[in-house]
Amino acid sequence: MKRPDIWQYWILVTSCVLASLLGIGIGAYVTKCPEDGGRGGAVAVAAALAALFLSKGYGRKIFEARTTIIPEIIASLQKMGNIEPTAPSSSEDLKAIKDELKSLLDSNAKEQTLQNRFLAGATAFGTIAWGFGDVAVKYILQFRHIPMCK
Repeated sequence: MKRPDIWQYWILVTSCVLASLLGIGIGAYVTKCPEDGGRGGAVAVAAALAALFLSKGYGRKIFEARTTIIPEIIASLQKMGNIEPTAPSSSEDLKAIKDELKSLLDSNAKEQTLQNRFLAGATAFGTIAWGFGDVAVKYILQFRHIPMCK
């Protein structure tokens, strides 16, 4: 399977992990307040959700190709006189169309599954850091004998 956008998913996951850890580090060493430990996780979850909602519309692209783009190409070829308007005349033509749609949908599903796995990892890490970042900061402050904020 061709994975042209996998590097984008790795960048997203890495950014979310770094944001989560950065929030804990800022809470422990800059503000010295446990409440600040989860802020990086909140930023990570927001980034992952933004990537989810702003991602490619794979299903929309397939629908547009079959309903708009392909008919426009056929119409322009008909205007040039290169082809005659015909409906699929045999079961082989129908099978070819069905196979093409199945291939498009399969590639769409594989890409969507890949994206979902990366987003699940990013949001899981961010959510854990968001929920338990304060605990991590408290532990670091106590272990390093650093006074907490008031």
